[in-house]
Amino acid sequence: MDQSFAGGRVTASASYFYTWVQDVINFDTSGLIDPSTDPFGRSIGYLNSKGGISRGVEASVAIAPTRGLKVIGAYTYVNAI
Repeated sequence: MDQSFAGGRVTASASYFYTWVQDVINFDTSGLIDPSTDPFGRSIGYLNSKGGISRGVEASVAIAPTRGLKVIGAYTYVNAI
């Protein structure tokens, strides 16, 4: 959602997001891959892992008090599991 005020000199924006991912492909360098059980004998590399939920809010305000100056403030909150 975007809204302008004061003849376009002030703009406020807000958005909500929600993402549910079933599977994620990670690159593991920690050594958790066991070369004896890995089909390619790797100790590091790509692997599938369980996904999760990511949701949050993004908000911003832009103020242009003069023609040559624009001040912007933004905030993002993320809750990810």
